[in-house]
Amino acid sequence: MSDRLDENLEQNLPQEVKFNSIDKERRTLFLAGLTIFFLGFSNFLNTGKFLFTFPINDFVLTAVAIYFLILNFKVAKINSLLLVAFSAANFVNNFYNLELFFNSEEMTKLAESLLPDFAFFMTLIFYFTLLIGFVLKDKSITSYFFLASTIIFVILTQFEFLFYLYYVCFLSLPILLFFRKQKDSKQYKSVYYFFLLFALLNTTKLFTLYFS
Repeated sequence: MSDRLDENLEQNLPQEVKFNSIDKERRTLFLAGLTIFFLGFSNFLNTGKFLFTFPINDFVLTAVAIYFLILNFKVAKINSLLLVAFSAANFVNNFYNLELFFNSEEMTKLAESLLPDFAFFMTLIFYFTLLIGFVLKDKSITSYFFLASTIIFVILTQFEFLFYLYYVCFLSLPILLFFRKQKDSKQYKSVYYFFLLFALLNTTKLFTLYFS
Protein backbone atom coordinates (compact mmCIF):
# COMPACT_ATOMS: atom_id res chain seq x y z
CA MET A 1 0.00 0.00 0.00
CA SER A 2 2.75 2.42 0.97
CA ASP A 3 4.83 1.46 -2.09
CA ARG A 4 1.84 2.19 -4.35
CA LEU A 5 1.34 5.52 -2.63
CA ASP A 6 5.02 6.38 -3.10
CA GLU A 7 4.75 5.54 -6.82
CA ASN A 8 1.67 7.74 -7.23
CA LEU A 9 3.35 10.63 -5.45
CA GLU A 10 6.48 10.18 -7.55
CA GLN A 11 4.48 10.27 -10.79
CA ASN A 12 2.86 13.56 -9.77
CA LEU A 13 6.14 15.27 -8.88
CA PRO A 14 7.48 17.99 -11.19
CA GLN A 15 10.40 16.83 -13.33
CA GLU A 16 12.97 18.94 -11.47
CA VAL A 17 11.86 17.51 -8.12
CA LYS A 18 12.08 13.98 -9.49
CA PHE A 19 15.67 14.62 -10.55
CA ASN A 20 16.63 15.91 -7.12
CA SER A 21 14.99 13.03 -5.23
CA ILE A 22 15.78 10.09 -7.50
CA ASP A 23 19.24 10.74 -8.92
CA LYS A 24 21.30 11.46 -5.82
CA GLU A 25 23.37 8.27 -6.17
CA ARG A 26 23.94 8.89 -9.86
CA ARG A 27 24.98 12.49 -9.26
CA THR A 28 27.31 11.35 -6.47
CA LEU A 29 29.03 8.97 -8.88
CA PHE A 30 29.31 11.72 -11.48
CA LEU A 31 30.72 14.30 -9.04
CA ALA A 32 33.20 11.84 -7.54
CA GLY A 33 34.38 10.79 -11.01
CA LEU A 34 34.65 14.41 -12.12
CA THR A 35 36.71 15.28 -9.04
CA ILE A 36 39.12 12.40 -9.66
CA PHE A 37 39.44 13.37 -13.33
CA PHE A 38 40.24 17.01 -12.60
CA LEU A 39 42.85 16.01 -10.03
CA GLY A 40 44.47 13.83 -12.68
CA PHE A 41 44.23 16.63 -15.24
CA SER A 42 45.87 19.10 -12.85
CA ASN A 43 48.75 16.65 -12.45
CA PHE A 44 48.98 16.47 -16.22
CA LEU A 45 49.32 20.26 -16.43
CA ASN A 46 52.05 20.23 -13.77
CA THR A 47 54.05 17.14 -14.75
CA GLY A 48 53.09 16.35 -18.34
CA LYS A 49 51.74 12.97 -17.21
CA PHE A 50 48.15 12.06 -16.51
CA LEU A 51 48.58 10.85 -12.94
CA PHE A 52 45.56 10.09 -10.79
CA THR A 53 46.09 10.74 -7.09
CA PHE A 54 44.85 7.27 -6.19
CA PRO A 55 45.79 7.43 -2.46
CA ILE A 56 42.69 9.61 -1.98
CA ASN A 57 40.47 7.02 -3.67
CA ASP A 58 39.72 5.18 -0.46
CA PHE A 59 38.79 8.39 1.33
CA VAL A 60 36.38 9.22 -1.50
CA LEU A 61 34.91 5.71 -1.41
CA THR A 62 34.44 5.81 2.37
CA ALA A 63 32.82 9.25 2.22
CA VAL A 64 30.41 8.05 -0.47
CA ALA A 65 29.57 4.92 1.56
CA ILE A 66 28.74 7.05 4.61
CA TYR A 67 26.66 9.41 2.46
CA PHE A 68 24.72 6.48 0.99
CA LEU A 69 24.15 5.15 4.52
CA ILE A 70 22.63 8.47 5.58
CA LEU A 71 20.66 8.70 2.34
CA ASN A 72 19.21 5.18 2.43
CA PHE A 73 19.23 4.24 6.11
CA LYS A 74 15.45 3.81 6.28
CA VAL A 75 14.97 1.88 3.03
CA ALA A 76 18.19 -0.15 2.75
CA LYS A 77 19.80 -0.19 6.18
CA ILE A 78 21.62 -3.54 5.97
CA ASN A 79 23.01 -3.01 2.47
CA SER A 80 24.13 0.52 3.35
CA LEU A 81 25.89 -0.69 6.51
CA LEU A 82 27.62 -3.40 4.47
CA LEU A 83 28.88 -0.76 2.04
CA VAL A 84 30.41 1.20 4.94
CA ALA A 85 31.95 -1.99 6.34
CA PHE A 86 33.32 -2.88 2.89
CA SER A 87 34.86 0.57 2.42
CA ALA A 88 36.49 0.38 5.88
CA ALA A 89 37.98 -3.05 5.16
CA ASN A 90 39.13 -1.88 1.75
CA PHE A 91 40.75 1.17 3.36
CA VAL A 92 42.88 -1.08 5.58
CA ASN A 93 43.49 -3.55 2.77
CA ASN A 94 45.25 -0.78 0.81
CA PHE A 95 48.01 -0.72 3.38
CA TYR A 96 49.58 2.59 2.34
CA ASN A 97 46.57 4.37 3.87
CA LEU A 98 47.74 3.40 7.34
CA GLU A 99 50.95 5.42 6.91
CA LEU A 100 48.84 8.44 7.83
CA PHE A 101 48.31 7.02 11.31
CA PHE A 102 51.43 4.96 12.10
CA ASN A 103 55.18 5.52 11.91
CA SER A 104 57.53 3.28 9.92
CA GLU A 105 58.34 1.00 12.84
CA GLU A 106 54.67 0.47 13.63
CA MET A 107 53.91 -0.10 9.94
CA THR A 108 56.55 -2.84 9.82
CA LYS A 109 54.94 -4.61 12.76
CA LEU A 110 51.50 -4.29 11.20
CA ALA A 111 52.78 -5.65 7.89
CA GLU A 112 54.11 -8.72 9.70
CA SER A 113 50.82 -9.25 11.51
CA LEU A 114 47.64 -10.86 10.27
CA LEU A 115 46.03 -7.48 9.62
CA PRO A 116 46.66 -7.29 5.82
CA ASP A 117 45.28 -10.79 5.24
CA PHE A 118 42.37 -10.15 7.58
CA ALA A 119 41.44 -6.89 5.80
CA PHE A 120 41.62 -8.62 2.41
CA PHE A 121 39.45 -11.45 3.70
CA MET A 122 36.87 -9.06 5.14
CA THR A 123 36.48 -7.12 1.88
CA LEU A 124 35.52 -10.40 0.24
CA ILE A 125 33.21 -11.36 3.11
CA PHE A 126 31.28 -8.09 2.93
CA TYR A 127 31.09 -8.23 -0.86
CA PHE A 128 29.88 -11.82 -0.96
CA THR A 129 27.32 -11.04 1.74
CA LEU A 130 25.82 -8.44 -0.60
CA LEU A 131 26.12 -10.68 -3.65
CA ILE A 132 24.69 -13.81 -2.01
CA GLY A 133 21.91 -11.76 -0.43
CA PHE A 134 20.77 -10.64 -3.86
CA VAL A 135 21.21 -14.12 -5.41
CA LEU A 136 19.01 -15.70 -2.72
CA LYS A 137 16.41 -13.01 -3.30
CA ASP A 138 16.52 -13.23 -7.10
CA LYS A 139 16.86 -17.03 -7.42
CA SER A 140 17.56 -16.95 -11.15
CA ILE A 141 19.99 -18.96 -13.25
CA THR A 142 21.72 -15.71 -14.17
CA SER A 143 22.32 -14.89 -10.51
CA TYR A 144 23.72 -18.33 -9.73
CA PHE A 145 25.98 -18.07 -12.76
CA PHE A 146 27.36 -14.72 -11.63
CA LEU A 147 27.93 -16.04 -8.11
CA ALA A 148 29.80 -19.11 -9.39
CA SER A 149 31.88 -16.98 -11.78
CA THR A 150 32.83 -14.57 -8.99
CA ILE A 151 33.97 -17.44 -6.77
CA ILE A 152 36.09 -18.83 -9.61
CA PHE A 153 37.63 -15.41 -10.23
CA VAL A 154 38.53 -15.06 -6.55
CA ILE A 155 40.25 -18.46 -6.65
CA LEU A 156 42.15 -17.49 -9.79
CA THR A 157 43.47 -14.31 -8.13
CA GLN A 158 45.68 -16.55 -6.00
CA PHE A 159 47.86 -16.92 -9.10
CA GLU A 160 50.09 -13.85 -9.22
CA PHE A 161 49.80 -13.31 -12.98
CA LEU A 162 46.00 -13.16 -12.67
CA PHE A 163 45.96 -10.63 -9.83
CA TYR A 164 43.92 -8.15 -11.91
CA LEU A 165 40.92 -10.49 -11.69
CA TYR A 166 40.60 -9.30 -8.09
CA TYR A 167 39.27 -6.00 -9.43
CA VAL A 168 37.04 -7.74 -11.96
CA CYS A 169 35.34 -9.68 -9.16
CA PHE A 170 33.74 -6.55 -7.78
CA LEU A 171 32.02 -5.84 -11.08
CA SER A 172 29.88 -8.97 -10.89
CA LEU A 173 27.25 -7.46 -8.58
CA PRO A 174 26.62 -4.18 -10.46
CA ILE A 175 26.54 -6.05 -13.78
CA LEU A 176 24.11 -8.57 -12.31
CA LEU A 177 21.90 -5.79 -10.93
CA PHE A 178 21.89 -4.18 -14.37
CA PHE A 179 20.86 -7.35 -16.20
CA ARG A 180 18.21 -8.20 -13.60
CA LYS A 181 16.86 -4.62 -13.83
CA GLN A 182 17.42 -3.96 -10.14
CA LYS A 183 19.95 -1.15 -10.45
CA ASP A 184 17.32 1.45 -9.56
CA SER A 185 15.50 -0.53 -6.88
CA LYS A 186 15.33 0.98 -3.40
CA GLN A 187 17.35 -1.84 -1.86
CA TYR A 188 20.17 -1.97 -4.40
CA LYS A 189 20.47 1.41 -6.09
CA SER A 190 23.21 2.62 -3.74
CA VAL A 191 24.98 -0.75 -4.07
CA TYR A 192 24.95 -0.46 -7.86
CA TYR A 193 26.44 3.03 -7.98
CA PHE A 194 28.86 2.36 -5.12
CA PHE A 195 30.54 -0.51 -6.95
CA LEU A 196 30.54 1.39 -10.23
CA LEU A 197 32.50 4.07 -8.37
CA PHE A 198 34.75 1.40 -6.89
CA ALA A 199 35.47 0.11 -10.41
CA LEU A 200 36.21 3.63 -11.64
CA LEU A 201 38.61 4.32 -8.77
CA ASN A 202 40.39 1.01 -9.30
CA THR A 203 40.74 1.81 -13.00
CA THR A 204 42.42 5.14 -12.24
CA LYS A 205 44.74 3.41 -9.77
CA LEU A 206 45.80 0.72 -12.25
CA PHE A 207 46.21 3.32 -15.00
CA THR A 208 48.54 5.40 -12.84
CA LEU A 209 50.58 2.42 -11.65
CA TYR A 210 51.05 0.65 -14.96
CA PHE A 211 50.52 3.12 -17.81
CA SER A 212 51.68 6.54 -16.60
